[in-house]
Amino acid sequence: MVRKVKALFVGCAFLILFSLFNVYQLEQDRFIRAQEQVKILCDDASVAGALFLDDTAYSKGLNVFDQSLSEPVIKNLITHNMRLDSNLIPLGDSFWVSEIEYWTYYFDDNNIVYVYRNGKLIKQEVFVKGTIFTEPLTDYMKIIKEPTVITTIKVEYPSRQLEFLNWPYIVRSSAYENLDRN
Repeated sequence: MVRKVKALFVGCAFLILFSLFNVYQLEQDRFIRAQEQVKILCDDASVAGALFLDDTAYSKGLNVFDQSLSEPVIKNLITHNMRLDSNLIPLGDSFWVSEIEYWTYYFDDNNIVYVYRNGKLIKQEVFVKGTIFTEPLTDYMKIIKEPTVITTIKVEYPSRQLEFLNWPYIVRSSAYENLDRN
């Protein structure tokens, strides 16, 4: 009888340990998929931002991004794919649970970097081609030699089943460099 009770306790302990391991693995996979989703969205947003060029500058051989056309497309891309309202707040059926923030950096042939946060211009400053740009949130570093659009998205990771896992935010960056002048 004692042997059976001992085997039952050992079996229950293994079952609990296996269940804990299984939940941990599922949480880890979910986190990795969420990171990949944000990374792919950053890639798409960077490419979308680089699609719109100023026609007058382009006719002179310069690649100058038209942010007035790019920013609404980037915002629409992010709100649509992450299921957000126009204020970047998740809708009821969204995977995300809190407000999203994103930044867009435009480096073009006029040697001015334009920095947008959530679709609004927050800063513009002169830069020199060939300098290293470091994105403040991710420490993403890139030498700016050609017209480039960099997008960074910061989102709080949704609630998780295991509270000891500490993944507060997902922050990803991606750049699109316009190399069509070779």
